[in-house]
Order: sequence, then C-alpha cells, then structure tokens
Amino acid sequence: MRNCCYLLNTLFISKQNMIKKILNSFIGLSVILSPFAVALPAYAAAPEWQTTGSYVINMEYLGPTYAHDLTLVQDGLGGLTGGGGHPAAGPHAYTWVLTSGSVSSSTIDFLANYTASADAVTPQTTMHVMGTIAPGGTMSGTWTDNYAGGARAGSWSTSSGTATPITILPLPGALAGEDFGVVSYDTGLGILAGYSAGFGLTGATLASTTSVVVRLYAAGDVLLQTNTAILPKFNADITGTQFTSPFDVSGTFAYATDGYWANVRQAQFGQSVPAVKVTATVTLANGKVVTATNTNMVGNPSTIYPVVVPTATTTAVHLVKYIDGVKATALNAAGVSFPMFTSTYNAPFTLGPVGWTTGDSAYEASTSAMPLGSAYSANENLTTPLVGAVCDANHTYALVGYGIGNTLTEAAAATTSTSTPTFTNLQTDKYIVVKNTKCTPIIVDPPTVEPAHIVVIKSTLPNDGQDFSFTNTFGNGNPATFSLDDDSDTTLPNMRDSTVLAGTYSIAETAMSGWTTLSATCSNGNPVTAISVAAGQTVYCVFVNAKVVSTTTSISGMKYNDLNRNGKKNANEPGLAGWTIKLTKGTSTVTTVTDANGNYTFTQLAPGTYKVREVNQNGWKRMSKNPKAIVVTTSSIIAGVNFGNATKYRYERDDNSYDDDRDDDNGYYYSNQGRSNYENDNGGRDNNR
Repeated sequence: MRNCCYLLNTLFISKQNMIKKILNSFIGLSVILSPFAVALPAYAAAPEWQTTGSYVINMEYLGPTYAHDLTLVQDGLGGLTGGGGHPAAGPHAYTWVLTSGSVSSSTIDFLANYTASADAVTPQTTMHVMGTIAPGGTMSGTWTDNYAGGARAGSWSTSSGTATPITILPLPGALAGEDFGVVSYDTGLGILAGYSAGFGLTGATLASTTSVVVRLYAAGDVLLQTNTAILPKFNADITGTQFTSPFDVSGTFAYATDGYWANVRQAQFGQSVPAVKVTATVTLANGKVVTATNTNMVGNPSTIYPVVVPTATTTAVHLVKYIDGVKATALNAAGVSFPMFTSTYNAPFTLGPVGWTTGDSAYEASTSAMPLGSAYSANENLTTPLVGAVCDANHTYALVGYGIGNTLTEAAAATTSTSTPTFTNLQTDKYIVVKNTKCTPIIVDPPTVEPAHIVVIKSTLPNDGQDFSFTNTFGNGNPATFSLDDDSDTTLPNMRDSTVLAGTYSIAETAMSGWTTLSATCSNGNPVTAISVAAGQTVYCVFVNAKVVSTTTSISGMKYNDLNRNGKKNANEPGLAGWTIKLTKGTSTVTTVTDANGNYTFTQLAPGTYKVREVNQNGWKRMSKNPKAIVVTTSSIIAGVNFGNATKYRYERDDNSYDDDRDDDNGYYYSNQGRSNYENDNGGRDNNR
C-alpha cells in the first residue's frame, strides 16, 4: 500500500507545457548520406550469436568468387573488431581491417578499410558488409565498396567457420495495474477533473528507469491522452515500486508546475467520451520493457466532461493529401497539384501547394458549409500521368487509398481503402486523407533537356501577408529582384519558377524587421549562395521565416501628483491611481489604467516606434512634458516614462488634445519652468488666456 505522504506528494505527478504546433509544416530537406560517411548505428538489439572466430568468406563479384579469410572478435554488446585478406590461405595480396561493426539479433553488419593497389588506397577503399546468420551459424549477405571512387557490389557467404548461438536469460521485473478511476478535486496545482491511474512493479524498482509512458484510451482503442515521464524529476523522486499518472480532462491541473509528466491530449478540452482503459509501458534500469493494462475503471466519467458545445447546424468535409505516410508539403510534393473530382457537385478540384479555400493550408481542400444530413463523395483522378492506380512507368505517384475519420489524426491512422469515400446524412465534420506513394522522383535531370529551373518558395510561421524581397543572379531574362508572401490571397504568390541556363546561381532574401530566418535550403543540398543546376534540372529553394514576438519588451512609468508644479517627480509626491495611459503605434492605440500606486506598464511589444500619452481629466493640469517617440527593439525594457499633474487653479482651463499637440517630438515643455502656461511671469492670472 502507498503511504499517505507519498499519495499527497506524488498522486498526480506530471508536467508538460501544452505545445500547440504553429508550424503548419516546418519544411526540411531529405539528405541521403553515403554509408561510408558515418560510423554504423548503435546496437539495435541484443546479439543472438557469438561470432568470435576464424572464417573463410567467398566474395562474389560479377560472377566469380574470391576466397578471403576473416578473424572476428565480438564484445559483450555485439561490437566487432578484426580483419583478414585475400587469398584465404595467404600470404595476403589484399587486406581488410574492420573500422566498426556489430551483431544485432541475427544480423551482422561491419565496415572495413580494404587495401589493395595504390588506386584502392587513394581514396581509401571502404567496404560495407551486411548479412544474416542462419540457424546453423553460417553467414551470407551482400557487400558494397567505393573502389577507385566508384561503386561496386556483390554477394558473400561463409564456406568455413560458424557462429555460436547465445542463450539469453530473462530479465527480472513485472508491472501490474492497481487503481483506475474518475477524480475531481483541487490538487493545489489546479483542479484535476479527469482520471487517475496507478501501477506497481514486482521484482524490480523504478530507480533509474529510462522510460515511463502511460496512455488513456476510449472504446475501440481510441487514444485520448498520453503521459510521458520527465525523467530528471521522476527518477529523482520516484524510486520505489509504485507510481500514479493523472489525466486532466476539463480541469486546470498545472502539469508544468507539477513537473513529473509531459501530457499530450488528442483532443484538447473536448474529450466527452468515457475512458475505458489505461496502459503503462516502463523501460527498467536493466533494459527490460514491462507493460500493464487496467480496464477496471471506477466512477462516472460524465461528471468530468467539458462544457458541451452547442450542436452544429452545418457540416463540412476536409480532404488532406499524404505522401508516403506524411502530410504533403510544397517540398515533398515538388509543388505539384493533384487532380481530384467530386461527384456530388460534378466538378474537379485540386490538392496543391496553395490551400483550396480560405483556412486551408497547403494540400488541403474543404467543402463549403453544408446543411446537416447532406451527402458528399470525392475521389482522386487517376486518368492523368501524375497519379495511377499502381506504380508503373507512366505515373509518378500511385494511389494507396483513403483514410476516413472525425479528425485528421483519426483519418490518417484509419484503415486504408481504395473505395471512393462516400458520406450520407452528414451530422459532423469528416476528414478524408488521400494517401499516395511516390513511384519515381519528379525531379529528373535528362542530359538533353533545356533549360533548367529554380523554384523559390516562401513559407512563414504563421502564414502572413508580409511581402519579402529577393535578389538573384539568375539572368536569362529573369528580374533581378522579386517579392513573395505566404498568405491565401492571389495578390502576390508564395513561389516563383525562374527559367535559367545550366550553371551556378545565388538567391538572397532581404531581412525584414520583426521576422527571423529559420532556414534557407535547396532540394539538391546546395546552399542558396551557390545553387548548381544542370540542364533540365529543377531545384526547389525554400525560405522559412518566423514572426518575432517579444515577451520581454516593455514601456513603463508613473502618473504622479506634482505638488510643487515643477514638472519633475519628487520623493514626497504620490502616484495617482485610475488614470488612463495611451500607447500608439502608427494608427493602432491601446490603453491601460494606472494601479493604486500610479504605476502602469505595456508589455510584449513588437519592434517599432511608439508614442505614450495620458488621457486628460477635468480638474487637473499637466506639469510634465510629453515624452519623445520611443523606439522599441526586440530587447527594449524602457522605464521612467512619467506624467506629472497638479490640481487646476480656478482660473486655469482644462487640458485638451490641442494642448497635447503643443509638445512636439523634440520634447518641448508644456509647462513653463514649473508654471502653467496660463500664468504670467509674476504668478498672476493672464487675462488674455
């Protein structure tokens, strides 16, 4: 049984700032690396075979085989060292020395420097040998190398020597569910209105665990929430055999303050379905992975459901393009548009790099709002050279099928079907994921094709109408400068295709205030300062920028009672509460009200030029000058922008906006050395005013 203190302190141990993905998509580039550029990966699984020993390996190349001898030494983790040469009986005219390698499960994989004649040394010939270990301990597989800077390949098999099987003893440790129920109470870190799930270990403890993941499911194995332990804090505090994981549904539980769990919800504040199962997976310090499931949920889930949203009166269908299991982008889809057809409206449409309608991102299309009970059907057009029913020489892509669901996540994970998606009596929004696989690269470089193309794509986070200017060296009749933006209107595009001759070019984006550059990459791996294109080649260069929003900039000051009317804040002069202060940037104005001490603050200001002014009140005269225009950068913290007022003499008139305008941006005093402009030099009333 858990003790009471443990329950109080660790009943709901979780933490994670809910991160809402802004990056409609962060566009990256796939880079193909030579197998000889890096060392082999770490061991993926415990070895099932001990390969230490001597072998004769027949290396096949273009038909003939060449006998090599090989001596291997395998450590306890499966790592390999060793070497050998050809001919197998020696002396060796050719030698090889392993530089890295491993045995994982029943797979052997190693790199070796292969030394023959001088042309095989410069550059160094590196051989990559991969294979499997058969039940009898014999080995066979394939090999590749970069002999003389080229590429060779063949097969291999052992003709002498065998590996020895390793007996693996089971590791200790087992996990079981203990309690699972509905809870709703104030934890001290906010209201937890959701579920609590407890688990316990036998034969092991939680000390130095390397992973703890707990998942909450509705019926049908629909994932609702996932808690992942934040190991530094979890391991520091939880070293016994029991732990509890909280799942907040409609409360205010502060995972970030609690600090034990990273919580991810599949539907934020909208999980009005009962949870029926919770599972936990723990990777112990000894490497063993243990799991447990608890389906004995106690309590009434309806008591913790979020406030019900009014029933919708319309519905819509959203279609999203996926390529090889990931959402399509202008980069991985090479900017092409995929033809679609809806029989409901007997009309074609496309899933392309520009969303189909307002609110749609790249490769998304949504119907207009339809009355409840409507029907809808749509399918991909397979009559063009772009997409076919199967991969063949005539098509670039093939239709894998369609996934259907109530959310995009659900549709992406749904069972794929090649049947045309058809809905009747629609009552809620539906999602269709159109799944394709790429058969052959769209970008090819036939040597006889002229000319080449450089396509520049602009992506902003978030999508924004900001115009970005680009300069280039493309020539060939292309403008030296052009502009792009990343919004849904057609005034300015988000990409430009420039026809160029084969050669090397550069493209540069002019820096914009308030924006930071996240990446500038080209599909062929070249930097944007040296883009090399061959005849007939198309290269896509993507510039990604994020809007800068500072959380630290501020302008602050005080509204005070200028008792001696000298226009300056003296120590005995109190602040004035309840005064409205205005902050203007361009044509935009925001206001705040001074607090009980007369202080005010404007925070989270974007870079730019601001003007601070007070709102006049009857019965008061402003004694201090208005401040100059204030320039805010991404790190500005500006204080001491004060306003002093004194109670109005009976012969003084009230201040107005005209009086504010008398202080220009050079900062001339509205007051006259501490005296109102409505007093003469002898302190008497100026009747002409």
